[in-house]
Parts: sequence; structure tokens; C-alpha cells
Amino acid sequence: MFFQEGYAGASVDRITAQARVSKATVYSHFRSKEDLLMAVVEEVVRPIRHDYLSVLDPSTRLSDWLLKLAELLAQQVLLPDVTALERLVIAEALRFPELGRIFQTIAVDCSFELLLPRLERAIAEGEMRPCDPISAIGHFAEMCAGSLRRKMLFNEGAAPDDTEIRRHTRDVVDIFLHGYAT
Repeated sequence: MFFQEGYAGASVDRITAQARVSKATVYSHFRSKEDLLMAVVEEVVRPIRHDYLSVLDPSTRLSDWLLKLAELLAQQVLLPDVTALERLVIAEALRFPELGRIFQTIAVDCSFELLLPRLERAIAEGEMRPCDPISAIGHFAEMCAGSLRRKMLFNEGAAPDDTEIRRHTRDVVDIFLHGYAT
């Protein structure tokens, strides 16, 4: 409902009608509509964080780890629920700035925290030059997702296929390593 109607348009009455539950049921689980939205955001983001933990082996060589991460990031920004969530955050940002903060905290910051130890180790071991690892993760994530995300957000045709994603992610890793590697 939030994805189709936006935060303001998704009344609790309409949500309960669509879910075929009572308001009392909703409010027994969530204190407010905002809490319900936070749960929706968490539901979209939780599998992504799980993917990071299950797929990314921190003992892997840095370039291989980055390539796996790049592919994962690229695939995730193409997921329909992720696109819908990002559209919602953008559409509601002026009326509901808290939504942007919620998304940043639950989706971005938590994901970055999972990746941080591997980049800190790369810096400590001399695989990467000294830098702010959070900024480096941000640069990497934007290079991985930016153009792909825009294509999906603006509905500019079909999602790229696996071959395009692999080519894109190899280029991103190459650029990143040329910028940050020692």
C-alpha cells in the first residue's frame, strides 16, 4: 500500500482493509503508521543485509570481495521492492523527511557497517591507501548502483541483463581499485 499510495495516501483504514485485519490488530503490533512503515522498510532491507553476510567472505582477496559485493549491490538495486521503496522515499522526502532518515539508517548505514571491517582490514594491511572507509564504501556503492538505480527509478526500459551487470561491476571494481589501492 505504501509503495502504491505513498505514505500520506496509505491510510491505516485502507491498510487494514487490504490486509483484512482490524485496526486493533495493526496497533497491537505497531504504535503508529510510521512504525508500520519502518517495518515495511526493514522487511525489504533485511534480506539484503542477510545476503551481505552470507555471500561476502571477509577472508577473500580484496579484488574478488569487491567484485562479489559490486554484483550483489547491482542486483539488489534492480529488485522491484527496492525500486519501489526508493521511489517512496524520494516522493515523500519533503512532506516526511523522517522517512529519508529511516531509510538511511535501516538500509544504508546498517549495510555500510557490515562492510566496514573488510575495508578497514584492507587499509591496515596496505591493500588500500589510508582513507575514510565509510566514504570509500559510499563511493563504491554509488558507482555500483547509481546509473542502474536511475534507470530503474525513472523507468527507462528493462533492467540490465547479467552480462551487462558483470561488465558494469568489473569496470566499477577496476576504477575503485585504481583510486584507492596502494
